[in-house]
Amino acid sequence: MEIHIAPARPYETQDVAEVLQEAGRWLEQKGIPLWSQQEVAPPGIAATVASGQYILARDASGAPVGAFRLHEDDPSVWPDAVPGESLFIHHMALVRREAGKGLAQAMLAWAMKETKNRGKKFLRLDLLADRSKLRAVYEHCGFRHHSDRQVGPRLLARYEFTVR
Repeated sequence: MEIHIAPARPYETQDVAEVLQEAGRWLEQKGIPLWSQQEVAPPGIAATVASGQYILARDASGAPVGAFRLHEDDPSVWPDAVPGESLFIHHMALVRREAGKGLAQAMLAWAMKETKNRGKKFLRLDLLADRSKLRAVYEHCGFRHHSDRQVGPRLLARYEFTVR
């Protein structure tokens, strides 16, 4: 599978939104709503895309197949993180036709390399604590369970990858 992964540019906001919205609809159908369609619509993510925080994956034909947000702080979920030592992944999503083909692993590998390139010690993320299949994906990629944290009504599992 040939994949190109790079920070999304402002003119790619619609592509990022389409990936996130497709994943959001799929999760909603499974009874696991994580974000609203409005939250990840172009107006809701345009400024974040423009700031270079959204990363977009495209297949060999140029079609958008995955996206995630990579940023430098996450105070609501990681208030104990030392400022400047980590990057954080949020809104990681892929189009359903690419599920099980290694795209998630490729996007995580890209984020790990970017974390190292920026001189950070950790790549961190969180997910609903009861998402056992997704937890297994992260663990298979080298992430370790750091701790659980209650944030509002959600119990989140916090994971980190130590950059070497």
